[in-house]
Order: sequence, then structure tokens, then C-alpha cells
Amino acid sequence: DFLDVSPSQSLPPTEAFKDMTAVGQTVLGMYSGMQDDSYYSFFMMAVPAVKGDDFQTRQPGKRTQNLYMFNETPEASNGGAGFWDQAYYVLNIANAILENIDAVETTTAAEEVLKAQYKGEALAIRALIHFDLARIYGKPYGVDQSSLGAPLITTVQTPDDDPARATVAAMYTQIVQDFNQAINLLTDELNDGQFNSWAAKALLSRVYLYMENNAEALSMAKDVINNGPYSLVSNANYVTSLSEDFNSERIFEIVNTGADNPGSRETIGYVAGPQFSTSGYGAIITTQVFEDLVAAEPNDVRNLLFGEDDSGNPKGYYRKWPGKPGSSVILNNIPVIRLSEVYLNAAEAAVKTNNASDANSLLGAVMTRANPGVTVPASPTLDDVLTERRKEMALEGHRFFDLMRNNMIVVREGGRHLVGVPTGISNSDTRTIFPIPQKEMRKSNSLIQNPGYGQ
Repeated sequence: DFLDVSPSQSLPPTEAFKDMTAVGQTVLGMYSGMQDDSYYSFFMMAVPAVKGDDFQTRQPGKRTQNLYMFNETPEASNGGAGFWDQAYYVLNIANAILENIDAVETTTAAEEVLKAQYKGEALAIRALIHFDLARIYGKPYGVDQSSLGAPLITTVQTPDDDPARATVAAMYTQIVQDFNQAINLLTDELNDGQFNSWAAKALLSRVYLYMENNAEALSMAKDVINNGPYSLVSNANYVTSLSEDFNSERIFEIVNTGADNPGSRETIGYVAGPQFSTSGYGAIITTQVFEDLVAAEPNDVRNLLFGEDDSGNPKGYYRKWPGKPGSSVILNNIPVIRLSEVYLNAAEAAVKTNNASDANSLLGAVMTRANPGVTVPASPTLDDVLTERRKEMALEGHRFFDLMRNNMIVVREGGRHLVGVPTGISNSDTRTIFPIPQKEMRKSNSLIQNPGYGQ
């Protein structure tokens, strides 16, 4: 029984839910779990970058090599296994809040409002986690929604539970339900580092886009754009805004501080930062194709983000994670969704619903912010929108998912790719989804392994 101990971060329900103050601390613990480098501080940012066509591993042996080469295995202790553990750990906290919060006594009307807010935050976190699990372990919804995703967990789990994998369709049904319920409970006010209703709506616009539910994606995104308390940062402030917490464009970001920054030298800023100039690790660099794409418009402000990497490539380092003012590249808040993405979600949905006027204005807002002199297509195509997504959302957790959900192929071209790098990868390739960790398979009678990884 000396092995059967509770994690030091956990509290029994009698303490975690004894009053609203304790509930507030439990809610903060839920957010803290998303800071981990196996979740948002590294994994969910690095995977879609190096598995795509705009970023790569700089040299053999670097930490991102297996991701870049599509070399995941069920036995690997890094990669998907760590993400699985962390996602379900945080999910258990969210479910504990939802199971216990209604019984917590309140003494004022303000506490009743706060109870609804905390319940909404737990629902939104549960939706986001299931969405991430579906993207990592399941096929894209629009490709094969009947395929298996990950276990769909809406109750607190015990070590004896053995849940089976749900279909991607079932997971998305729960995701949409949880986000919609959360929207009705959450505050409309700014809520730095935590969910408000606009954050839930913004992420729901992304979910609808992944579902090819384009009318709903457009409507939800336009609601955030037209009615939310956010605005695009200016062209002049674009570069400096990347190191500013809670700037006008960030709708939901995960807070990291010098006291609690998780993963230390495993965060996305450190792994991408060159050793010679930032004391980073220098594993992730841009591809030649991406450099050329941005450089094709010399007046695009995003050209200012390129810097020299450890191999001497003058543009190999991409300064998307510069660190907070006065700190190293290790320490960054993680913007899960920004207003610019919401514009691009709306623009893509408008293209797919043949709404050329909306597509032009929505795409144009992002394009002209980056380059005021650019010509915006009168009737944008899907390629126009996805090209802008490549440039605007680079190294923020999107490119590979954008390719897969749109039935596009990962093509690795240009001068710096490592020998033997896979190319021509489509969403029919079994390597595009992660294996269920082998340690989970060993202790389960219900889990089914993904094709291509054995049983």
C-alpha cells in the first residue's frame, strides 16, 4: 500500500469543495495542469508545427526528431504518452468540479454567480481537452467521424475504471454540448488566464470548422469579432505584442509565471530558441519553403520574426516565443486562441459557404494588419485563407491539423530537410494519428490500438 498514494497536487473532496474559496483553488489547479510541457507549453504547439511543412527539426538527435519523422511508437515515454497522462489528469479535475460544485454551500448572491462561472470553466476545459484528444488520437471529423478517438470521460475516474475509446463523432457531440452549456454560464467580462464566454465561443468556432459545420462556424466567429471585447493589435505593435500577456488580441491564454512555469527547459520557447543567442535548445527551425512564403511580401511585418539559428541559417529561428520582458525564452504565456484565428476561422467558413463578401473582409483584416499595402483577393479561395493561416498562426499549433482536416498532403520541400524525412503524407496514412500508449493498452481490456501500431 505504500505505492498507493495520492498525488501531492490533489485534495480529498472534503477539502477541495468545502466552500467557494476552496473551489476557486481547485479551478486554478485545473488550469495549472494545462501548463505542463506534455500539454500546452510544448506538445500541442510542437506537434502541428514539425509534422507539417513550415517547421522542421534542425538536426538528427534533437527532441522533436521523432515527431518530425513520424516515428511515434506505443512504447515511447515521450510524445503521446505524456500528453495522454496529462490530459486525463486535468480532465479528472474538471469532472470532479462538475460532480461536486452544485453541493457547495453559498452565502451570497455573488457566490452563486461565481459558482456558475466555475462550472462553466470546468465544462469549457472538458470540451477543450476532449477536442485535443480527438485530434491527436482520432481521424479528422470530416474524414472519418465513425473512427475511434479516445475515451470520452464525463465522470471522475478511479484506477479500476476501464473506459473504451469513443468514436470521433461521439467526442465532438460532447465537445459541442459542453461548450454551448459553458457559454450560458460564463461571464462576458475579460477574465485574464481563464475562460469567459467569448473564449468558449471562439474555440467553438474552431470546433465547428473542423466539423465542416461552416454556417455555424461563421456565425459563432462573427459574434466574437463584432461583439467581443477584443481587437487586433496594430501592425506597429505586432512584434512586441508576442511578449505581452493579455494583449488586446488574446482571447484565452494559459498563464506561466517564473514561480510555476512547468517543464523548465522543455517549453516551446526553449526548444525553438537557438543556443547561441537565447540559451535555448535550437531544435525547431523554419523550412526554406516557409521563409520564401513570408519573404514573397517584403513589407509583411512577420518577416521581422526570423532570426539566425544555431546552424547559421539566417532565417531558421522564428521568434514566435520570445519570452516575457526581462525573462528568457523559457517563459511565455501560451495563447490557445487569438482574435486573428477567429477572423481566419470565419474567412474559411465564408469561403466554404460561397460568401465572397464576408471572406474578403474577414481575410483582409488579417492580411492588411500584417501588410497594409497588400492586395486582398476579391473572392478569396480556400488556398488564400490557408496560406494566410500558415503565416499568421505559425508555430501556434495549427498547420498539420489544417492540412489533415482539409484532405491536403504534407509535402516537405526546400533545402534544409533531414535525409529520409517522410513527405507526401495524407490523412489516410496511419502515422498521422498517434498510437494509444502501450502502458494503457497493457492495463486495459477495453482499449483498441490504432491501425499500424500492432495490438
